[in-house]
Amino acid sequence: MSNIINTFYDTSAKIGQVESTINLWIGGSLAVVLILSAICLFINGMNMVNTTGTITSVPNCIQIQQNGKTQQQCSVYITYSANGKQYNSNINVNGDNYKIGETIHITYDSKNPGDVFQQQQVSESMFASILCGLAVLIFVGVYVHYFLTSRYKMFAAVEGVETEENFVKNFF
Repeated sequence: MSNIINTFYDTSAKIGQVESTINLWIGGSLAVVLILSAICLFINGMNMVNTTGTITSVPNCIQIQQNGKTQQQCSVYITYSANGKQYNSNINVNGDNYKIGETIHITYDSKNPGDVFQQQQVSESMFASILCGLAVLIFVGVYVHYFLTSRYKMFAAVEGVETEENFVKNFF
């Protein structure tokens, strides 16, 4: 009887270690993808310039339904300066409280100043920072799990039993 229990314990520990190794590779790969995405966002964000534009025409607004709420979406014509040159553009904004001569916060691409949009609440660099933080959390989590299953056979056996239990539940 003792031999069967030891075999089950050893097998469960091996299964837990294999699962942990797979999770480490998956989590590590996901962390790398998130870091690469964050780098791309940082690089792209470096081209973006925040400035103000002046509204030159009264907006044409339409009502849209979004998440069960009715909102105004307006198309306004603005004028702004970029690289010492004057630009005119049409952008979409939310709300209908815009007046001719009013200034509005905008962002344009320094490589293509004609590419303009209303300034976002969350910048690309902020989003990239969040992605980096998420990548670190994921990697630390899977690494700690891997470390515990590699170092402590009891932890690995518990993880292996959990995997076996989930396999049986899903199979039957």
